[in-house]
Amino acid sequence: MKFSTTIVSVLLFFSSVFLGCKKASEDIFSANIQRMVKESALAQAAFDDVIKVTENILMNNADAKVGAIGAPLGCVTNIDTVVLSPTSKKYTISFDPACTSYDGKARRGILNVLLNGTNYNTSGSSIEVTFEEFHINNYHIQGKLVVLNEGNDSFLVTVSDAASSGSFASLYVFDSAKPTFWKSTQRRILYEGGSDMIIINNKYKIQATNEASIISEGITTDNGNYSGILINDIILDYSCIATGKMRYPTSGYLKMDLGGKPRYLNYGDLTCDTEVSMNWAGASTTFSLY
Repeated sequence: MKFSTTIVSVLLFFSSVFLGCKKASEDIFSANIQRMVKESALAQAAFDDVIKVTENILMNNADAKVGAIGAPLGCVTNIDTVVLSPTSKKYTISFDPACTSYDGKARRGILNVLLNGTNYNTSGSSIEVTFEEFHINNYHIQGKLVVLNEGNDSFLVTVSDAASSGSFASLYVFDSAKPTFWKSTQRRILYEGGSDMIIINNKYKIQATNEASIISEGITTDNGNYSGILINDIILDYSCIATGKMRYPTSGYLKMDLGGKPRYLNYGDLTCDTEVSMNWAGASTTFSLY
């Protein structure tokens, strides 16, 4: 009887250890999932911000209005322009490190912008942006951003490493000593606000460019590989400028997969906020991306 009781006690002990380890593993994985979602969203928002600032500068005649556009366009201190050809220019845009912009963001460093085409708003034109010690709210951005105007208010956006189009861009986030890596190919459709040339009135739909509907891939700061698969168009509303915060999608559905554990993200009902709901295997949670 004593021997039998001892066996039962041992089995119960190892069972509790196993369940405890499983619970700890699930907790860690849950934390990793939220890290994936937040880092991916922050990378998307950071490169969106670069697009917004660059577009604003180009649309306001960067050659002639350095003084006039300084504060409203993100604390620009200087723009050097080099004419490479009749249809190509290079802009070197410097930001004041001691300045906070009208949208509450502190940008510093340099954007190198190559404009191919006589006008950014012309079909077939493109901008290529690379970075020199460029930061947004202390997030350090590295890589290359390319935006191609396809015509009919459609823009093809690619984010990659500066040296290789198939590799990842990087972003140092949340005071991490390691970067999060991110790359993306997506199509943006400008469906509202394009006629008045006022950037904050613009609204875009993000669409996939491939049959698999993959719009982004990344590696988290803890080395988790993931992909973002578009389920329904993601909406970006440029009027959602929350003081000091990055801009996040206001609507749309995205499937994100980390280690074979898919999660389904719902960005909301067009409200300007940072909340996202996440669903999986009959469970759900809501949390802030910021």
